[in-house]
Amino acid sequence: MANRLSFGLNPPEGVDTAWGARWIIDPDGWVDQVWDRTDAIGPDDRRRELLDHLDARVGYTPHQKARQLLQRGELSWSQDTTVTLYDDETVTVVGNPRRSFGYLYVGAWFKADLPTDEPPPS
Repeated sequence: MANRLSFGLNPPEGVDTAWGARWIIDPDGWVDQVWDRTDAIGPDDRRRELLDHLDARVGYTPHQKARQLLQRGELSWSQDTTVTLYDDETVTVVGNPRRSFGYLYVGAWFKADLPTDEPPPS
């Protein structure tokens, strides 16, 4: 099993389950998810849980947020800036154009999998 996504933004260090995609974008806010430019990593049960949550609870909200940010000029395909496209109590979805002039690299993962900065109890 691969520990890096073939498409999209890789998760932070220590996160094993993630979904990623490379969306086509333009400066006017057009966003298209190309279905053969998506990937998911992680143990089968956790990966399925993440994909089910994204499908059932998140839906097209990240697309709509990306469109809105592009149309307002708050996100540009010439930037290398990571923005939050969706956030709930379970998952985070982020995107970054990486100065690609045409793509938005997207990643999603469980918040509970993020490493904490708290020191271990003594």
